[in-house]
Amino acid sequence: MITVESELRSKSVGNQTWKEIQQQPSLWPTTAQRVDTAIAEFQLDSKLKAARVVITGAGTSAWAANSVSPAWPKSRAVPSTDLLVETERYVDDMDVLLSLARSGNSPESMAVVDRVHKLRPDIRHLAVTCNLQGALATSPLVSAIVLDPRANDQSLVMTSSFSNLVLGGLCLTKNEKVKSSISKAVLNAQKSIPEINQKMEKLARRVEDRILLLSSGAMFGWA
Repeated sequence: MITVESELRSKSVGNQTWKEIQQQPSLWPTTAQRVDTAIAEFQLDSKLKAARVVITGAGTSAWAANSVSPAWPKSRAVPSTDLLVETERYVDDMDVLLSLARSGNSPESMAVVDRVHKLRPDIRHLAVTCNLQGALATSPLVSAIVLDPRANDQSLVMTSSFSNLVLGGLCLTKNEKVKSSISKAVLNAQKSIPEINQKMEKLARRVEDRILLLSSGAMFGWA
C-alpha cells in the first residue's frame, strides 16, 4: 500500500537526484581547478609521469576507476574489494595507489590503504573524494584531493559524485587536455541535459521492467 508519506518521500528523493544530475556541468570547472591546485601542491607532475598506478574504488566508485584507467598509461583499475583480498598480487607492480571515493568511509577503502601501506610503505597514496570529513580525506597516509562539497551526492544514486570523480582522475593524467576542453564540455552538457531528460522520460514510459545498457572499452564503466 502506497501511503502519502511514502509518496512524498519518493518525490523528495527524486527531486534531489534530479538536482544532482543537473548541477554536474557547473561543478566540473571546480573539480579541474582543485586537481590543478593539488598537482602543484603535491608536486605530482613528475611523480605521476612514469608511475605504475592502481586506481581503486568501492561500489560505484570502482566503475569510476574503470572509466579513468583507459586514459592513464601504466594504470589498472582494481575494485577495492578485490584489492583487499589479493593485495600481494598487485603491490609489486604499484608505485601509486589512487582511491576514488564519494564518502571515503567505505570500510574497504581505508582497509586497502592500511594493508598496502603495511606491505609497501614506499607506495604513494592519493585520493579524490567528495567528503572533507571522510576517512580517506583525513588519513595521514593519504594525499587527498577534496572536491566541491556539492559533489557529495545525498541521494542514493551517484551522479555528480561519479562524473566529478572520473573527471578528477582524468585531470591527474591528462590535465592540460582537460583544461583546454572543459569549457566546451560544460556548454555541451548544459545544452544536452534537458534534451536527454525528455528522451529518458519517453523511454521510461515504455519500459515495464528494466533497461539494458551496452558498451565496451573506455565507456564500459560509464555504462
